[in-house]
Amino acid sequence: MTWLTGFLALISLNYNITLGTYSGGFVQYQPLAYVAIGNPLFVNFGGDVQIGPVFMGGAIRTDFNMVSITNYSPFQNTYTFNAGLRFGPVEVGYTHTCYHPSDPYYMQYILSNIAIPIPASEGAVDVFYVMVKGRIGK
Repeated sequence: MTWLTGFLALISLNYNITLGTYSGGFVQYQPLAYVAIGNPLFVNFGGDVQIGPVFMGGAIRTDFNMVSITNYSPFQNTYTFNAGLRFGPVEVGYTHTCYHPSDPYYMQYILSNIAIPIPASEGAVDVFYVMVKGRIGK
C-alpha cells in the first residue's frame, strides 16, 4: 500500500463556490418575456485535480433572473473546462467556456405570429494562456 499512499500524496483537489450578483454585459441570453426587476444572481461551483504539475478541472455557473423579490428563475448555464501545467507561480493552460440558455431563443416573423425556436448553444470561448501568480504583503 505504500505506492498508493505515495500516489495519493501527489494529488491535490482544489474547489471553489461563489455566489453573487452583477450588472453589465455578461448576459448572453435574455428571455423575450423577461422584464428586469433587479440585477441577476449567479452561483458558480468549480474545482480541479492536480497530479504533480498537471491539472484538469471545470466549473458550472447558473445565472438567475429576478422574477419577484423572493423568486428567481434560472436562464443560463455556463460550463468551463480547463487543463494545463503549474510550475510554482507560473501556469500554462487551456480553457473552454460555453454558454447554454435554459430556454431556447425565439425568433418571431413580422408577417405572422409564429414563434420559431432556434436550437443553438449561445456561444463558446477557447483560451490558451500563460499566467504568473504573485502576492504583495502578507
